[in-house]
Amino acid sequence: MCKSRSIFFVLVFFILVVIVPVCASSSRVVSASFGMFHGVALKDDGTVWAWGAPYPGAANFSYYGVGEKDDESILIRVDGLDNVTMVSTETACFALDKNGTVWAWGFNEEGQLGDGTYNNSATPVKVKGLEGVVEVSAGGVHSLALDKNGTVWAWGADWDGQLGNGIKVPSTSHGRVMPPGMSERDFHSNVPIRVNVTGVKQVAAGNDFSAVLKEDGTVWAWGEGLKMPPYPERIDCLSNIKMIAAGYSLLALADDGTLWEYWVEWTSWDSLPEVRLTRVEGLANVVSISSGGSHSMALLANGTVWAWGYNEDGELGDGSTSAYTRSTPARVQGLANITSISAGWRNSIAVQDDGTVWAWGRNLEGQIDPGSTETKITTPKTILKGTGLQEAPNSSSEPFKTQVADTGFMTMVAAMVTALIAYSWKKRQ
Repeated sequence: MCKSRSIFFVLVFFILVVIVPVCASSSRVVSASFGMFHGVALKDDGTVWAWGAPYPGAANFSYYGVGEKDDESILIRVDGLDNVTMVSTETACFALDKNGTVWAWGFNEEGQLGDGTYNNSATPVKVKGLEGVVEVSAGGVHSLALDKNGTVWAWGADWDGQLGNGIKVPSTSHGRVMPPGMSERDFHSNVPIRVNVTGVKQVAAGNDFSAVLKEDGTVWAWGEGLKMPPYPERIDCLSNIKMIAAGYSLLALADDGTLWEYWVEWTSWDSLPEVRLTRVEGLANVVSISSGGSHSMALLANGTVWAWGYNEDGELGDGSTSAYTRSTPARVQGLANITSISAGWRNSIAVQDDGTVWAWGRNLEGQIDPGSTETKITTPKTILKGTGLQEAPNSSSEPFKTQVADTGFMTMVAAMVTALIAYSWKKRQ
């Protein structure tokens, strides 16, 4: 009798304490971003997942973070990363964990991994000298980090002055002019260096410039990409700003809800570039912004996504392709309830509130659908098992779209099982 009762209570304990939590737990994507040939995603359980092709011509690495791989159709968990709170990627991948440590993997020819080497890495390495980091931003071939004290750190390529240390490669109208006896790496840094700017609350690394948002709502930038000096200088025409984003241009969202774009326009190859500030018209209640390699995106409070800029690869998601720049935002087709956006080099990605990931734009390297012959995907497509991204064989990888379990239903099932066990036990007494 006592033995049977003990078995009964052990079974009940196992169902309620082990089975129910496991069944009721869920793991869904909360943010994702594209690099040039790959993608990375962060799940709500703090794990990081990656897919895509390696950088062309680069040896001894992949973007999977698990060693060398040559199958871009696999979605796989990045080794050794847990409790991650933020991811960012371009030519290199970065993950910020809850302890304020920054991890990097991928392409490192310009020192953009920040590990003190110029060696590509197929697995995450710790970025040197950083503690208490609260934000990391990957630029074209350089990166920025912001620590809890408001200090900004930069590393990687510096030929355009994007590290903010007062140095850049000399240039003429015909391009860069390397001083005798020096190479481009003499202008780079493969470890983070401190930038002389204080009171910062957000960092944004662009294609070939850097920008920061200060606590007082002012924006400071440096680098040739915005025709700024190689050290921090305030952009006087921007004030009362609450959010910034950097890519081919600098986006600035003001306290009053207006969205501004600061960018450099080349009217012809023979003319000097002109720096322009334009208001992005037609948007209200913007909650998130992203600037990519040649286009921009905005997420509105109602969960819709809008895009503008270059569209040769369908990165604007309106069903078309064109080599002209669209200055007015248009709604991306077929998306609703979006919570996260990211504009990549020539493609775009968005995450829905249930963890579904949508992508569109350049697919030449199989970033969106490795199983497709389409090189340009002009409307959003879900990335999930069955459309190209597959579970890694013989691993614990999950499909890219994970269903949120109905905890009420699972609890009801567990209760019914418990009741049946209790009834069976009672009849045997």
